[in-house]
Amino acid sequence: MKAKVARIAIPVIMALFLILVMASPAFAAATVTPASGGGAISADDFGTGTYTDLGAIVIAEGAIGDIGVGTIILDVPTGFEFRTAPAPDVAVTGAGELVATFTSITTTQITITVTTASATATNTLTIGGVSAIGVRPTQGIPLASGNIIMDAASTSTILGVTTGPGGTNFGTLTEVPGTAASFNVVTSGGGTETAGAAFSVTLTALDTYGNTCDSGPNAYTGAHTINFASAATPSPNGTPPTIPASESINFTAGVGTSLTSFILTNAEEIVAPTIGATDGIVTGFSAPITVNPGPAVSFNVVTSGGGTETAGVAFSVTLTALDAYGNTCDSGLNAYTGAHTINFTSTATNSPNGTAPTIPASESINFAAGVGTSSTGFILVNPGETPTITASETAGPSGTSAPITVNPAALASYTVAPAAGPYTAGVAFTVTTTGYDAYGNVVTNDSTSIVTYTSNSATMVFDANQDGTFTDNSEALAAGVSVIDVKDNTAASGVTITATTGAVSGVSPAITINPAAINYYTVTSASYNQTAGVAFTVTVTAYDQYGNVVTTDSTTSVTMTSSSATMLFDSNGNGIFGQRGDNIKTLSAGTFNIPARDTIGRSGVTITATDPNGNTGTSSPYTISGWTGQAGPGAAPPAAPPPAAAAPPSGGMPVGALAGLWAGVAVICGLIIWLGIFRR
Repeated sequence: MKAKVARIAIPVIMALFLILVMASPAFAAATVTPASGGGAISADDFGTGTYTDLGAIVIAEGAIGDIGVGTIILDVPTGFEFRTAPAPDVAVTGAGELVATFTSITTTQITITVTTASATATNTLTIGGVSAIGVRPTQGIPLASGNIIMDAASTSTILGVTTGPGGTNFGTLTEVPGTAASFNVVTSGGGTETAGAAFSVTLTALDTYGNTCDSGPNAYTGAHTINFASAATPSPNGTPPTIPASESINFTAGVGTSLTSFILTNAEEIVAPTIGATDGIVTGFSAPITVNPGPAVSFNVVTSGGGTETAGVAFSVTLTALDAYGNTCDSGLNAYTGAHTINFTSTATNSPNGTAPTIPASESINFAAGVGTSSTGFILVNPGETPTITASETAGPSGTSAPITVNPAALASYTVAPAAGPYTAGVAFTVTTTGYDAYGNVVTNDSTSIVTYTSNSATMVFDANQDGTFTDNSEALAAGVSVIDVKDNTAASGVTITATTGAVSGVSPAITINPAAINYYTVTSASYNQTAGVAFTVTVTAYDQYGNVVTTDSTTSVTMTSSSATMLFDSNGNGIFGQRGDNIKTLSAGTFNIPARDTIGRSGVTITATDPNGNTGTSSPYTISGWTGQAGPGAAPPAAPPPAAAAPPSGGMPVGALAGLWAGVAVICGLIIWLGIFRR
């Protein structure tokens, strides 16, 4: 029992002893009052000559000799440095014998040497009470903080003070943000937005070193009027972005978010847009913002020829999916990719010769980055129009191409069209040749093909350059057309003109070349040996200057005369010669026959035809033979012709009577001559 009591009593007694010892003033620990004023050291002081003066470090002995002889080395925390000049002062107060002096200072340590400890009374050691300890940051970021501590290498011991990291605090130093110098500007989408979708902007006020101005004397808080600007441009279809000019934004701990919506519309900018913000002093810009397209709502439809195609030549169609702002849907959540069934329609019509265009009804097209190209061929055939092609996806985007220019295909045929007739020998007229492709379209895109002209009339001549020389029969098409002058001096029907280029040719409709105006007459008979008193036929034919019978003339009246005064005509064919008007006859298809008779035998007799315009023609000489026996003595004179039954012309005797009179005179003269000869 005694042993058990002893085991319990001995520890209790020892504990009480220790309590009494520690409570005794002779063993009281020193008290350290840390330096004040280091709780808000601005990062702006880094790298400058500005230091923050700290309050004094005070070490008060709790008992005589608490501060032992040796060195007291104070370390500045990482991220800070001491001011080396002026050095802080060291002061000892109290009735004791403590002697301590300043020894040295570096940017990282202050050394104080205690040469005499207190012996009869306690003392207080003050460091930096008059010449303050100055500190400043050694870096702008990250912000530093820590305590001034007593280095473990110190040789002085201070009762109650621990040394080294985590030891007694001789002063807390805290680096705080500097003055706001810029804004960090971030969109609500983190720098990736969708065209047409509203977003907000968050601003973070930063000091020079990028620290958020969230605390300390430089904390950026409260309402600030922020002005915004952006280099964002309108979308491809011209829709401008929405950038608020300014807004009052409330900041907390250096961060504020706009309440006004921002909208970007151009997902195809060469330089990604940024948004700038400023309060007039503090300014910042966002990083380049990626703008993704909105949902596809339409197609841009372009033919493989860029909107210009050739009749009959197959082409493809490329579709580009666009959002409401005209951006290609090539990226982001709205990227238009993969296989899509596209329906096609067109305003294209048949060609002039009835060939229909080829427009696929639908096709499954694979899209990559918003773009897909048809594999089925489209064919247009009518250059006389500018058709469009429309592409659409059921319950999806649709679009129509710009009007498509359709060029004619290659030259395939000609039409040769003489100007409207009538056509006259020797008179030029125009021939227009038009080239066509296989679809009946005029080859307006052909100005190089050489057209050569020929005719089934050997006398037709051509004037391709229309200079009046009629020595050239070929020229190049001009926009698919050739216009030349032609003429033919030969009157004929069934005349055709052929235009040829290589294997391509065309023939005009048959035309008739009419003779020109009457230029002269021919007067002919079957024989130019005729007998006096015997009628014979004279043929009168009208010719133009080119030797064509003027078959078109059935109206001109021709007057017949003769070098023989006794030559008579019977134009009406009643058998009575010499009646009034019997020497005048109207052409019929450029000619006529008229009976003629002479009652006097002679040679060198000619007959002349003359019209009112002075055109004339004379026969070859006739020889008129007399009656049998008339040439020798004793021949009986020919009987006088019977009196004409025709009425005499006004103011004279009938032509028949006049002829009879002349015949009688001839007989009498013959008798007189005969009697004279006989009497001799």
